[in-house]
Amino acid sequence: MQDPAAEPEDQTPAPMTPHAAPIVDAEGNLTYIGDDGRRYVVAPPPEQGG
Repeated sequence: MQDPAAEPEDQTPAPMTPHAAPIVDAEGNLTYIGDDGRRYVVAPPPEQGG
């Protein structure tokens, strides 16, 4: 039986509501925890110019 709430593969999933404030993880990514308990990356670290 297929989950009726599942998204078709050709469509983007619905936005996830953050469960906590965004943080910068050990790799420098801006992340947050969703209501589903998964960690989502909002933005990668900016490129360092030199």
